[in-house]
Amino acid sequence: LSGDWSSDVCSSDLLDARSAYEAFLNTAGGDWIAQWNPATGTPSAIYGTGLQLAQWQENSLAHARLHANAVLVDHHDLLGLGTSEFRESIGARMGRMWSFKFDQYFRGLPVLGGRVDVRIHGIGKLSMFGSSAFPIPADFDTNPQLTEQLAVAIAWRALEQAPTNVPQPGVARAPRLVIWGDVGAAELAPFALAWEVPIRNVDRDGRGPIGRYYIDAKTGAV
Repeated sequence: LSGDWSSDVCSSDLLDARSAYEAFLNTAGGDWIAQWNPATGTPSAIYGTGLQLAQWQENSLAHARLHANAVLVDHHDLLGLGTSEFRESIGARMGRMWSFKFDQYFRGLPVLGGRVDVRIHGIGKLSMFGSSAFPIPADFDTNPQLTEQLAVAIAWRALEQAPTNVPQPGVARAPRLVIWGDVGAAELAPFALAWEVPIRNVDRDGRGPIGRYYIDAKTGAV
């Protein structure tokens, strides 16, 4: 990461998550363990005795999905979901569990690495839930200052290569606006509106880079 990235982290949201966890422990009963994501300040995994789900009726994917979505509502503050949207990307059986993954979006933009995980046991218990969700404030600005074309030019300049005329492998992907943050950081991480610029520059011998650059859509930082 280079350049000056401003952090829009909301410390109040992080305090709310900690307070909500204490409240959960007081009401859930049993024994629980929480693992916290230092980059987002949210509990990436809460697991333990298990929480009996009210009105559990059948051991099916569709019924488990209803309860998984209810977890996002019932534990909104604990998971630090803010005003973001979470879309299901995985819903499947995993052993005796129903496993769900919800990807984070903000105003329609993907928040890379932002997610919620829910595991529901087939007997109708919430076995694990957690999030690595960036605390994006409601007034976060999603209007880019840099055009897509300028972001692409910055990415190629950072690569220090010129595009080859060789047909490239795979399907070409267009640049897109995303919200980027280092979800694996060892401390609370800033996040920013960014252009994701796919790069493919393989030569006739099959050598060359394939990947992507993230360019700050406000400042042009790589």
